[in-house]
Amino acid sequence: MTLTPPLRWAIAFGLFLALSAGVALLCVYEKTQDDLVLEGSHLQSATSIRVTADFNQIEKAFSDKNIRYRAFADLDDAGAVRAMAVGTAADLDLPIHAPLGELTPESTGALVGSGVKVSSSARGPIFNHEGREYPVVGYLGRSDKSLLSNDVVILDRALLTKHDSHLVLDGPHIAKRYLDLVGPDAVDIDSRSTSRRTNLDVISPILTSMSTIVLFFGAATISILVSRSTLVRNHALILIGRTPFQTWSLTLAEVLLPLLVAIAIGLVCCWSIVPAAIGHSVMLFLGLYTSAIAGFVLTVVATRKAKP
Repeated sequence: MTLTPPLRWAIAFGLFLALSAGVALLCVYEKTQDDLVLEGSHLQSATSIRVTADFNQIEKAFSDKNIRYRAFADLDDAGAVRAMAVGTAADLDLPIHAPLGELTPESTGALVGSGVKVSSSARGPIFNHEGREYPVVGYLGRSDKSLLSNDVVILDRALLTKHDSHLVLDGPHIAKRYLDLVGPDAVDIDSRSTSRRTNLDVISPILTSMSTIVLFFGAATISILVSRSTLVRNHALILIGRTPFQTWSLTLAEVLLPLLVAIAIGLVCCWSIVPAAIGHSVMLFLGLYTSAIAGFVLTVVATRKAKP
């Protein structure tokens, strides 16, 4: 059956839209797994480290180099109440099921679990710590029955300065970043975050990597199929005077136009469902685009080599 341009466009759009939906689902899955890991490990990732250091020095050094980090300090013996400071807005991407306002790295307030007792005031719920009142800026956990229901995290840099004899630092490549500042003898791995890991840390990266490969391979395959479906048409156009460049340009447009529309829809879905993962989703969609271009190029090269 010969595919007309509208039918070819509709088929390509449907297939690319399915891949875009797969990217959106992958972003939702990764965000969910990240939140589950943080919930199960006291808001610490597997890369967190325990250090004995001056928080002011760490803050200045990390800020100068725009290093992402979270810094925690225990405010009670049980570790249920902690002070926290972050380097960038991205470091505030924590499992919070009921935010009460926009959080920034300079925000002052308390993130509390649903089981924590708070006071009421005209400004909203208040958490009291050592005589100081902190406005509740959000509730920890993916739901009110979270493992963090009895935890409190106070966003207050002054508390970190006051209790900085033992800090927990967390963030991408945080151990290397800190070692670059102070040398190799100042870091102990924080056992609380590394000894309570689950198979999510092993299985999830494998699943996400395999899913990403499948999505990229699918984009390349769809591109090849669409490109090959235009070979007869392109040959006819060349016979009536079109150049190969013109015919292949038309084919490329028939590949990229439905793909770009599908990507736009996928980006809107990702932004509306998982706003925090929009940066990662852009990279995945860029991978789909690159894979589709690769499929088109492979078709062009294979067709030229097949000519007598």
